[in-house]
Amino acid sequence: MQSKSKLNTPEFTSDFENRFQEMTQVTNKPNAQMMHWLLDKGSLTQKLINHFGDFKVEVVFEGWITSYQAKRFFRHALKDKAFKVQKFWFRKVNLICNGHIVVRAHTLVPLQTFHNQTKRIGKLHSKSLGQFLFTHKHIKRHPITVSENNQIWGRQSIFNIRDYPLLVTEYFEPDFLSSKKLNS
Repeated sequence: MQSKSKLNTPEFTSDFENRFQEMTQVTNKPNAQMMHWLLDKGSLTQKLINHFGDFKVEVVFEGWITSYQAKRFFRHALKDKAFKVQKFWFRKVNLICNGHIVVRAHTLVPLQTFHNQTKRIGKLHSKSLGQFLFTHKHIKRHPITVSENNQIWGRQSIFNIRDYPLLVTEYFEPDFLSSKKLNS
């Protein structure tokens, strides 16, 4: 499914991306419940399934993008030398629980990571990335960074599979914790 117009959506603003930082540096911290979701190091997919039961992945976009397109949306993370490449596999999905979008997730995979370690990501389609990442025996997660913009909290991590990186960014919908159907 390829629709490059989907890349230019509000949650992809450069201002939002440039503000990812470690939680210790965040001045206006989220409530304890949101912080728990943001800083959980396990699989978000599994946490959502355990919490809500009903879960599905809706693919918004998956395909190749250029470094120019990636820089527009992931400027902060692309400062890492591992992301200085010309082409990326990009996947944007909505994670849906009980019929509601609760998380919008984006995965950015450098070309060399895709070809050396993660070709299966290109074939996930409506399966969650967590099912792949958290069953891979050679995965290492870097520290989680967070950001907030207009009541949308996001978290971002670089994962390494045998020294090949990929970037995962997850944005929690503003009503994620306030909806009675979704409240933990």
